[in-house]
Amino acid sequence: MGVSLLSARYWMLGAGILAGLTLSLPARATPLGSCLGYKPQDKVVIVEATDVGMQPDIDAAAFELIDSGSIQTVALLPTGNNFSSAAQRAISLKMTVGITLALTNENQDKLPWRGVLPRTSVPSLYNSRGNLWRTPAELAQHATEIDVRLELAAQIAKARDSGVSISHLEPRSAFWRASPMLTRVYLELARQSGYAMITTLGDMPLDRQQALNRNGQRAGIITPDTASSLPAGSLTERGDEYAALLRRMPAGINVLFIRPALGTPAAKATLADLALRQADYAAWSDADLQKSALRDRIRFSGFGSLQLLQDKVNNDTDECLMQAFNQ
Repeated sequence: MGVSLLSARYWMLGAGILAGLTLSLPARATPLGSCLGYKPQDKVVIVEATDVGMQPDIDAAAFELIDSGSIQTVALLPTGNNFSSAAQRAISLKMTVGITLALTNENQDKLPWRGVLPRTSVPSLYNSRGNLWRTPAELAQHATEIDVRLELAAQIAKARDSGVSISHLEPRSAFWRASPMLTRVYLELARQSGYAMITTLGDMPLDRQQALNRNGQRAGIITPDTASSLPAGSLTERGDEYAALLRRMPAGINVLFIRPALGTPAAKATLADLALRQADYAAWSDADLQKSALRDRIRFSGFGSLQLLQDKVNNDTDECLMQAFNQ
């Protein structure tokens, strides 16, 4: 596929998503699930533990859930202080992983992190404390496009160089929605890197996400139909709340982000949201949640098939998705 055509597609996607942030779009099932071999009525869910590589107790909880088969994948944080150890664990398990691209750091005091590139190389990405900006809004105000491109490329390169098998990219704190420049740069990574990606529209209703992500799939970016996380709620009924969220998901390919952690003294000292993370760990360790999903005919899957489809789209060998959109 020619570069000019690809560029036009990514411009179309960015314009479509930005317009969709304010306009109401009709929800329709996308052809993604069918092109991955599922039936139109199948509700497929990929449960992913995020923030892996940030802190050892997060990593331990995530890999315990992987080992037990309770969840399907993890996303590693190249800017995280424990990234190298987490990457080696993923390699030892011969698993594919997502890569969380981070341009912000909300944990300025207890768990600060910096970019892969030093402040001298990408000065607009750092605050006066020498950390990445706290919020996407601050990032959008200060960051230059060249610095953003350099840092994102460095994070992807660090992940590749670690030896992990990468299945997809995703943005931390939805930074890509903070400005048109950040939107354009992030979405272009699918073409530049060759990886599938998640657009993270999780604060939107699921049917609206489905409509917006349809634009991405039409543009050749293999992104799931929806991506969700469970907001803070009742910590004692976390499993029931997850079961209800799974039931609300539409037919198609859905990603569910969870944030588990173990409750060690080190975690208590560094993780401000530890109670929520412990509740996530407990919920997904509980066999009752798995049984509930089985009763509701949820089909759990990994991310590998989406990356295979992205490869076909990139190589012009896809004979399903683009044809379905052109009918």
